[in-house]
Amino acid sequence: MIDLTYKTDGLSATFYVNSNAGLSAYKTLVETIGSATVHLSQLDSTLYQLKQAGYKTRRTPNKAQSSDESFNASDAALLEKLLA
Repeated sequence: MIDLTYKTDGLSATFYVNSNAGLSAYKTLVETIGSATVHLSQLDSTLYQLKQAGYKTRRTPNKAQSSDESFNASDAALLEKLLA
């Protein structure tokens, strides 16, 4: 199972939780760098470190939709759990 997915926008990559195990990695990213977004120059290193820690990642295609449309109840529940 994929733990984290990520999307790139030309300058950075943003990680999204895809499993309960991924939530731990996501929380570590946020605590370490202040967000789940890394500069593209850091992406390879971040992916390598996640792989070495046993997490599985996958790049998702960039779709033309606003962030409001992609944020759903499941995302809100995970965010609430993360911030609790």
